[in-house]
Amino acid sequence: MGLSTASTTFANDLIYRANLAETELNLKALKGVKFKVSAINVLNESILQIKDTSGNVLFKGFVSNGNYEKIFDLSPLPDGKYFFELRTGKDVTKRAFEIQTETKRIVSADVK
Repeated sequence: MGLSTASTTFANDLIYRANLAETELNLKALKGVKFKVSAINVLNESILQIKDTSGNVLFKGFVSNGNYEKIFDLSPLPDGKYFFELRTGKDVTKRAFEIQTETKRIVSADVK
């Protein structure tokens, strides 16, 4: 199962911020099953991964010095719990997210 990415990913419209030494990690839910992930002031080469709760790596990318921004389309993933993990040297920051399918039932009637 593959993930689609563009230079800029989703889960319940929450924004997370965490400091890794001087690196700032931001995670923002977008429309659909997409998240925008950004790392600001990355001082060392870092590794960004998406993992499931079993620790399986679903995406792995390298973040160089400077700033990083990418949008992840997670629609190919099944419902479940996952997390983004950013490793900078010995520092590790994880941000959890969950994909849930919601269904709606509606009733309509023809009025004559």
